[in-house]
Amino acid sequence: MGRSINIVISTIVLAVNGIVLRADGFVLSEKDNSAELSNTDYSKDTMIADFNKPPTSIRHFARHGLCNSYEGKRNMYAAMKTKLCNISLSMIQSVVLDLCRRKNHMLDKWVEELFDIDGNGYISHFEKHFYH
Repeated sequence: MGRSINIVISTIVLAVNGIVLRADGFVLSEKDNSAELSNTDYSKDTMIADFNKPPTSIRHFARHGLCNSYEGKRNMYAAMKTKLCNISLSMIQSVVLDLCRRKNHMLDKWVEELFDIDGNGYISHFEKHFYH
């Protein structure tokens, strides 16, 4: 989580009275009073593969990213432990296994609540790895 917040904060660029400030890897150039961001530090070869993929829908991530593997169920268990504080761990385990067995709208609602931090209906690279 700390890395994603640092990236978002460090990409803020400011231009005041024709002075262009450079932030971490991004250059601001002005054309006709409009600003344009261009990424200068990353090329396609140096980018992580997940950044090139379109965002994953909540439904697809719930069924294929979480419930199809042991690691996914473990991530969902860790996420539910943060939400359900006064519930026994065996109960949380049962809820995760039951949601993954049924694979219905309740699974989608839980994944949206736990993993979709920005609320846009898609799971980004950072949201996928938030509970690792």
